[in-house]
Amino acid sequence: MRLFFAVLVPEDIRRDLARACGKLPASWRPVQESQMHLTLVFMGDVSVDGLERVVEVGDWAAASFDAFQVSAQ
Repeated sequence: MRLFFAVLVPEDIRRDLARACGKLPASWRPVQESQMHLTLVFMGDVSVDGLERVVEVGDWAAASFDAFQVSAQ
């Protein structure tokens, strides 16, 4: 399975991004508002056997780092 770690984008920002995506050329296929996120790392294909380790590492990382803020302008 293809896995990645991501941060969810707050609803108000997703709404603004979706509005901006509506102005893109028709040939673009923007992600749906409900699926918008900020990818931190893409791991590619991970076997089912490796899933437990990925979850362990993700839990460790989430507990090891302070919260952060991101802004878009």
